[in-house]
Formats: sequence, C-alpha cells, structure tokens
Amino acid sequence: MVACPRCARQVPEGANFCQYCGAAIQATPQPPPPVPPPSMTPPPAYQPYAPYPYPPYPTYKMPGEKEPILSLILSVIIPGLGQMYNGRMEKGLMFLVAAVAIVFLGIVLSIITFGLVWLLFGPAYVVLWIFNIYDAYTEAERYNQVLRSTGRPPW
Repeated sequence: MVACPRCARQVPEGANFCQYCGAAIQATPQPPPPVPPPSMTPPPAYQPYAPYPYPPYPTYKMPGEKEPILSLILSVIIPGLGQMYNGRMEKGLMFLVAAVAIVFLGIVLSIITFGLVWLLFGPAYVVLWIFNIYDAYTEAERYNQVLRSTGRPPW
C-alpha cells in the first residue's frame, strides 16, 4: 500500500490517482541495486610479449595472390615451373636448365662409363629437385605475405 501525498490515506499499489481525493499518485522510484564491492583478486600478470589475438595479416585472399600448393605441384612435375608461376622467370629457367643439364650429362657420361656416373649425377638431381620444390613453395608464401602487407607484388 502507498500513502496519498495530499490526504495521506492508504492507496493500493499501482494506482495512478487517489480514490478519496483524486490526487495523482507518483510512483516512488526504486533505489538502484547495490554495487558489489570490488574484488580483492590481483590483476593478471603483465605479459609484455603476449601474442596478438589476430592473425598477422589478413586471412582473405587478395587479387593476384599465388597458390603455394599449385607452385609446389608444378615444381614436382617440372623443375623450375613453380618459380615461373610465381613470377620469377630467370630463377625458374635456371632450375630448368640445371635439371636438363644434369640429366643430359648423366645420360651421355653414363654411356661412356657404363652407368657409373649416375652415382654422382643421380643424388645431385635429387638434391636439385627437392630444393626446387621447397623454393617454389616458400617463394609463393613470401609473395603473398608481401602482397598482403604492402598491397603490391614484391617483384
């Protein structure tokens, strides 16, 4: 029950006017809820080198980005082709010429030495081929990173 401000009689809760004198009953404002006391727990330890919660560069694809997996596959098929796809024509041609030279010299010299030269040229070709694949993939990744950070191709 609420008291009427004019006649001081008891008026039911929720009434807008006093039923005895007709005076307007104003709703008494409710006090705000109490604020809880501050907690006494210490703040988290300061981490000066905490990782940033977002990726270092945008995760969306920008126009002109290279596909690192495609570059890798092209280099597996033909040495130097992945570098050419990445826009490094001179480097790709160097890998291609080196691979062809190793194979050609290996064939010619193996005819002369009855196949013993492949003990030298075979591992050399494998090393060149694996490095070619690794280089094509990392060049595509570097290309995309520079493109995302600067907005223009690196080469």
